[in-house]
Amino acid sequence: MAKTRIALPGSAKVAVAGAKAAGAADPSEQIEVTVRVRGRNPKGASDEQVMKLGAMPPGKRPILDRNEFAAKYGADQVDLDRVAAFAHEHGFAVTHASAGQKMLRLRGTVASFNEAFGVKLKTYKKARALT
Repeated sequence: MAKTRIALPGSAKVAVAGAKAAGAADPSEQIEVTVRVRGRNPKGASDEQVMKLGAMPPGKRPILDRNEFAAKYGADQVDLDRVAAFAHEHGFAVTHASAGQKMLRLRGTVASFNEAFGVKLKTYKKARALT
């Protein structure tokens, strides 16, 4: 059964100006990528909340510790678990995961990333400017 892939808006990358594709990336090379995960509150604070906090003296504003921030604004553990399951299914190691940072780092081979994400990673060379 073919897997359906959905392109995420804004996820397509273009080469740096002046860079030229030098060929396919070495399939056995180990690479690490960061996967960003949506937060629990994607809209953030409302304008009214921001104005209310802004009117308070800094010393009177509520301060969230890391755990409180992660619980309120971080990634949902279900989303982190889904990405981790996908990673393990494709042979990646999860080297770091953080609800507060809303991200996971995955390590694996170029070949594994090509297969899992339906891409063809390449290496690029950029001409050096003469000074």
